[in-house]
Amino acid sequence: MTAIGVIDGMDDGSFDPNGTLTREQAAALICRMVLGEDGADRLNTSYAPFDDVAATRWSAPYIAYCVEQGYIVGESDTTFNPTGLLTGHAFAKLLLCVLGYDPIIETYTGASWAVNVASDAVSAGIAVDGLLMGNNITREQAAQMAFQTLTADMVYYTSKGTNITLENGTIINTGASDPTRVANDRSNDYRTGAGADTDEYMQYCERYFEDLEARAGDEDDFGRPGTLWRYESEDIGTYGKDADYIYVLDDDYATGNTYLSDAIHELMDDDDLQWASGGSNYWLNGEDVAAVDVKNAMTYGTVVELFTDDDDSDIITDVVAYNYTLYQIDEVDTDVSSSDERDGVTAYISLSNGKTYNNTDIPGYNASTYEEGTFLADQYALVVAGAAVVLLTYQEESEIAAFADYLVLYSFDSSSSAHTGDMDYAGEKTQCALQLAVELVNGTEGYEHYDAFYQGVERIGGIIRKAREQVTGRAKAFAQEYKNDSFLYTMGSGASWASAYMESICIFMEMQWIHSACIHTGEYFHGPFEVTDCNAGFVVQIAEGSGRELDERCLRFLQKYAKRFEVLDAKELGLSTIDPSVVDYFNHSLFNNVYPIYNAALAEARQHPLSTRRYMWKVAY
Repeated sequence: MTAIGVIDGMDDGSFDPNGTLTREQAAALICRMVLGEDGADRLNTSYAPFDDVAATRWSAPYIAYCVEQGYIVGESDTTFNPTGLLTGHAFAKLLLCVLGYDPIIETYTGASWAVNVASDAVSAGIAVDGLLMGNNITREQAAQMAFQTLTADMVYYTSKGTNITLENGTIINTGASDPTRVANDRSNDYRTGAGADTDEYMQYCERYFEDLEARAGDEDDFGRPGTLWRYESEDIGTYGKDADYIYVLDDDYATGNTYLSDAIHELMDDDDLQWASGGSNYWLNGEDVAAVDVKNAMTYGTVVELFTDDDDSDIITDVVAYNYTLYQIDEVDTDVSSSDERDGVTAYISLSNGKTYNNTDIPGYNASTYEEGTFLADQYALVVAGAAVVLLTYQEESEIAAFADYLVLYSFDSSSSAHTGDMDYAGEKTQCALQLAVELVNGTEGYEHYDAFYQGVERIGGIIRKAREQVTGRAKAFAQEYKNDSFLYTMGSGASWASAYMESICIFMEMQWIHSACIHTGEYFHGPFEVTDCNAGFVVQIAEGSGRELDERCLRFLQKYAKRFEVLDAKELGLSTIDPSVVDYFNHSLFNNVYPIYNAALAEARQHPLSTRRYMWKVAY
């Protein structure tokens, strides 16, 4: 609903699903349903439609339009109560009206209006499961009801009869026909793809959202048969349908079945089920597999979902199986932010696999009831939308390698001297990560600077080696100048900012016990420049590429108001020989491999080896 512009979030960036829908929010939603996002945004009004709705109020154009069209009325002739709440009945009435139901003909007024609305909402297919229509409707429930309206049939009347106004002001209708579904050609159906269940009637989206498409034949991340929703040729998402049968294997399940069909029949105790003649589809933990793979994986705790043919419930078309993994709950945190609270979050749980979930992430779970030290069966941690895990390491035998789908080994300088190490700098970790990113982009959507990038890869090793030699003397002078400082700042920007950050926290703080802070040059003049004086020490990176102007501006200020700063200039160190279209990405690798020369000199001058620690690897943390 957000993708097609019908529903907005709140001003603070949240959706607030559990918040109740206000009357003015409902008016805005209806306008977007009828006029589309652009049409609704063009609405304006120069007058106050009600005494409590000023012409300048954000919702005034929406309220004025809905009142004019007869979709909604004020609470009196002069008041609308824009922040008042709506029941499920009241919101359903609005949506029935946009589908074409006439509120007078269908008696959506008077003593029985709620009963009539509820009856028609169920018949039209817009009633939300589990919603008590007499309660105030939440934003989440309103979104679901509006979504169901998109796929509901539109209606019209061959005759609207005659409206009669009684003495007490009540309007009744006589002689109107029953509502008739609006006809539509199957070729204009919003449902597309192989096996799409099209019809000859017009659903709401086919008239008002012609570019909305529900393409059958896709699967969700676990392999469930699903529908790919698209709008204006852009994918919104694939959503799986509910299984016809769901089983969780218990300890009575016999694992000795030779064939998957025997296993399924044992589960269901039903020999009438048959496999699709053209072959059923089998999915295990989100991967398309053979039947034997599913059968071999079926064990205590396996969840098996069966999907049958839409036209023959005895034909199994898809088998989706997945196993849960147990993880220990390390922490339960019920101290949630106010914005999270508005979104229905009551607690966070941190698992031993390093992942953190809240109670809204996992359907059916209530994180507030969990206890630290207990275990959680986590299907999501196992599959995580079918994501592949790529591990970058310099130790092939690393224990973490067992958890990776792909292993990338990078070059690592293990020499004790920063000067004697001569590794393949094009294969060090930052370059490996960068090359992986470039290959992924080029493989999925193409990368126009691909050749220029790899020309840079060919040059970066020589640039770094020359730069390390170039700064040797300066590094020794730096060490003597700053060896007694108790605080040092680092500064950088763009793709190279991380190298300044690493120097600050990993070298100055961790390895030299010098207080430090890393300042982004784009933030320097937002406040940090006030600490600049003749005594403060700065290490300033001047990148080559798009961030250079930011860095040079800070350097000019330091040259005027400070006396103690060390400058690492990527252009001076040779990086400008790399093509400008890709040079930004090489700054980090250059700085990150020049810093060791400075680090070694500083450690020697301070008589504080880089391997010295007070707490790391020494105490529990």
